[in-house]
Amino acid sequence: MTNSNTSTEKINHLFKHLLRVHKSLLDFQRLVMESLDQKKYSPYEALQMAINHPDFAWLRKISGVMALMDEATSDKKNPPDENKLKDFVRLLNDLFTEATQDPDFKRRFDIAVSRDPHLAKEVADLKAALSELKS
Repeated sequence: MTNSNTSTEKINHLFKHLLRVHKSLLDFQRLVMESLDQKKYSPYEALQMAINHPDFAWLRKISGVMALMDEATSDKKNPPDENKLKDFVRLLNDLFTEATQDPDFKRRFDIAVSRDPHLAKEVADLKAALSELKS
């Protein structure tokens, strides 16, 4: 196994954890919106809100990192190296570490995690995966 393949596998591993967290956060935000608007949104409406609605903007930070990770691991001719992996670890640590979190992201994230034990476990799993890669 070459070093770049190892980096690709590690990025893909992080991506899977991040995907679970992102999906749970999207579901949480959709439920918040349904509660506020007192209506059930169709999958299409939920997707449109995730893309366009200002109350979902905080989640687009995660979407952006996911897009970068997908792009990096999709290029078979130039697979990501250890430095690219470190960049993603740094980006995700900045996103999910209290000291460096955007205040709006932190507030919404903390509410979601405190109300959803399944999400709290997913976040803990993501942070454990990040911690393994930091050393």
